[in-house]
Amino acid sequence: MNGKGSVQKPFGVVEETLRLVELAEEALGLAQEADDPQLVAVAHWNLGFILFSLGDYAAARTHLAPMILA
Repeated sequence: MNGKGSVQKPFGVVEETLRLVELAEEALGLAQEADDPQLVAVAHWNLGFILFSLGDYAAARTHLAPMILA
């Protein structure tokens, strides 16, 4: 734990997590290029889930809200 009471993640974990976001963004781009609505929906859900897991709730909402409202 650091001085503020939160657990610090080892650098490798942070690096791998950022790579997950990059891959999810790439998958979304490929799905959009393929013009496949189902792939786009799954890619948005995946990216939203990853962002939510990271605590970036505003960014996650932009990807998850359309899936919920559909």
